[in-house]
Amino acid sequence: MTRRLFTLALVFSLLLCIAAAGLWARSYFVRDSLRFRGTGRDRNLLSSAHGEMLAMTFFDDPFFEDTYAGGVRWEKDNVDDIFGDWLLPTAVPRHAGFVYAHFQTIYLAGNGKPVNCRAVAMPYWFPATLFAIAPLIELRKRIRSRRTNQIGLCPKCGYDLRATPDRCPECGTALIPRVAKPC
Repeated sequence: MTRRLFTLALVFSLLLCIAAAGLWARSYFVRDSLRFRGTGRDRNLLSSAHGEMLAMTFFDDPFFEDTYAGGVRWEKDNVDDIFGDWLLPTAVPRHAGFVYAHFQTIYLAGNGKPVNCRAVAMPYWFPATLFAIAPLIELRKRIRSRRTNQIGLCPKCGYDLRATPDRCPECGTALIPRVAKPC
């Protein structure tokens, strides 16, 4: 039962890795944005472009009623159009593509009242790499165990078993003799 759960977790991790890699590639051609209401007059933005994901919250937004009457809005634009950098101040520090910032912004079409914002950005390489670790470790273990079984090595310690095929003299592991399968 635990082996099945582990295999299921590996498959799920591999699917998430493939999805992250696909979204990563897509982000260089298409900018996807999901806008939705937060609590009170807050609004949220999730956006993807130029190899990164951006999540922003605008607190006490003065244009809340104008832009979010429907609740949730998904937009798909050309990636060369304006992206999150126009939302983030230029002084926001980036560390390996990661951003966490709390700042104020002023709408160009608004009344000049500053709006508090919080932004978190993460490059797509991070989740793609993170979700690829477990499947790659399992793949390495399977290739290694297949190789040790084929060339007559102990599966536990890797000792050469050509002289003693019944028991490993290094670690003492008793080996089950393999019966040749009829063709």
